[in-house]
Amino acid sequence: MFADHQPVIAAAGTRDAVSFERVCAFVLATIRCPFPSAVSASKRYYASGELERQAFFGAKLDGLAYARENAASMLAECEYVARTSDEPEVELVDIFERIPGIGLAKAGFLAQLLYGRVGCLDTHNLVRFGLRVKEFRSLTEVKRQATRKAKIRQYVDTCAQLGSAATLWDGWCAYVGKTQGYGSAEQVSAMHLVVV
Repeated sequence: MFADHQPVIAAAGTRDAVSFERVCAFVLATIRCPFPSAVSASKRYYASGELERQAFFGAKLDGLAYARENAASMLAECEYVARTSDEPEVELVDIFERIPGIGLAKAGFLAQLLYGRVGCLDTHNLVRFGLRVKEFRSLTEVKRQATRKAKIRQYVDTCAQLGSAATLWDGWCAYVGKTQGYGSAEQVSAMHLVVV
């Protein structure tokens, strides 16, 4: 699943700014939206630019605009960080969390999709692992950079303690496929390929 699908997504999503923005749009669509609906809404957005209200609303619209306007610079920064940083996981989450509407979980999801790192502690994974939502709230109101980095580091460390990005992905796909009736873990994993 992760081993088959994530490398395809990473290769496509880091190819250029347009592809990078597509992955950002998909992740925004997954926030507070059933996964199959987010996949469907992403397909429509990629094909026609149409925004389905179920998937794209509120701060997500600001996030789309930000991703569109800043995709090239974000991609360049991410590529540099992935190659040179002593803490690439922390730095990648920091970059992605700046997108309006993206909190720690979805910033981790972007790092997972595009770089095979970190992971997504969304509501499904929080339930699976018995974690509390308030531990990983958005950092929009955190002003001090040191506090921000500490919270990101805590998130990254928690993901690492729970397993690799691959383990989190594969476990999430199996859990969501079973509990939400979306099909097999392989089918759920393959749905991520909508971004390609």
